[in-house]
Amino acid sequence: MAQLISAIDAECTVLGASVQAVVDAATNEESKAENQYDTRGLEASYLAGAQSERLGELRGIRSILAAMPLRAFPQGEPIGSGAVIELDCDGTRSRCFLLQHAGGYSLLSEGESVLSVTIKSPLGRALMGKTSGDAIEVNVAGRSKEYEILSVY
Repeated sequence: MAQLISAIDAECTVLGASVQAVVDAATNEESKAENQYDTRGLEASYLAGAQSERLGELRGIRSILAAMPLRAFPQGEPIGSGAVIELDCDGTRSRCFLLQHAGGYSLLSEGESVLSVTIKSPLGRALMGKTSGDAIEVNVAGRSKEYEILSVY
């Protein structure tokens, strides 16, 4: 979990600097409209607003993750948020960390890559409630993939 929080902190730092740069651009003397069709300042302010909103979302997600207790999933217990799942798809093994938020981050655990996946993603929805030994089918962009759940911890 510490790696994920650290990755979000780094993203917040970069986004915070970006927000400041866009705010500076929006309020800069050179951004003042030269005529009624010049929208540079307005566009910069919209961008700053959207980036600030995303920064707030990331900070909220970070707070949720920092407070989230990690627990083990004993054999036979249904998969839920917080589980690390080892999967096999056509002979290729992968691991994912199932979470309410913060999908798409690549983490390292015991020298192996683990992808954070949200419960709202197609894979996350298919995994919820399943157990080790189950098979799932996931459809993404019109393509179907079958996964075997090898282990849950």
